[in-house]
Amino acid sequence: MNLRIEDRSRITVHGLYRVSNGRERSAIIIDLSPKGCRLLERMHQLPVGADIMLTMGHISAFPARICWNEGSFYGVEFKRPLHRVVLEHLYRGGAPVLRAPGGEDVSAEDAG
Repeated sequence: MNLRIEDRSRITVHGLYRVSNGRERSAIIIDLSPKGCRLLERMHQLPVGADIMLTMGHISAFPARICWNEGSFYGVEFKRPLHRVVLEHLYRGGAPVLRAPGGEDVSAEDAG
């Protein structure tokens, strides 16, 4: 079942999210569109419907909501669409790409 409004572009960047209790946690952003992303979080469960604050790279935290869950993957809907300039910044590598302990880049396939 695909309820996505827009196609997402493949991207693999490090992200941080904060849940309502205020704890900031690390995650991997795997796909990105102006209205949402797919988040990989292997350590903690996020309930569908949870409101979070999401940070990617040096971009200020912005509000989002968990809208689906499948294993360690979560669909995230942004409360407001990301501006085109912000998306271009992220696509051009303006946010740090996730690196494995050995220093090599981790692709979306490897992260999953």
